[in-house]
Amino acid sequence: MDVLAPLLPDKYLPIRADGDGNQVYLAEIPAVMAKALLSLIGNQIDVTLEEGQEREIQNRTDIGATEKYQLSRSRVGQGQYRKNLEQFEAGCRITGIIDGRFLTASHIKPWAKSNDFEKLDGNNGLLLSPHIDRLFDRGYISFEGNGVLILHPSLPPEVVAAWGLAAGIQTKPLGPEQAVYMDFLRKEIFDKR
Repeated sequence: MDVLAPLLPDKYLPIRADGDGNQVYLAEIPAVMAKALLSLIGNQIDVTLEEGQEREIQNRTDIGATEKYQLSRSRVGQGQYRKNLEQFEAGCRITGIIDGRFLTASHIKPWAKSNDFEKLDGNNGLLLSPHIDRLFDRGYISFEGNGVLILHPSLPPEVVAAWGLAAGIQTKPLGPEQAVYMDFLRKEIFDKR
């Protein structure tokens, strides 16, 4: 409450300054308080968002059971999406690992921001080693169309050094369709980090 109390709105409080809840219906919270709550929740927010996305897919009435299944599986990097992705990517662009058991099928344009086609499009992805995938998903790294690695200025130098990263590492060029997705990622995630 030391963090949240100063951020409470002046009226229609969802909670009191002492941490007790108020009986209100749909109390709005300020954006700065929402950010503070998300930082306190930490990794649990990822699990909660994934559960919500899964429910959203299962509750859709505009698609059939097969497409629901494919979309659900694509969300966790399995099934049809991964098969589609493996037509374009053979391994991690940074580590060189090609054994699929140790790679994550990562969407370039985030799954939550993609339409149904983009969620399953193999061009909308990279196969990445898990630690590289984490940096990519969180907007700490990106790639130019020619495959050159870009490091975000907020990426801690100790991470760069420990993982042997360097701006300008040349990897294979992106395909034209991948480049379109990567442009989205750079503008909407990397540049806004």
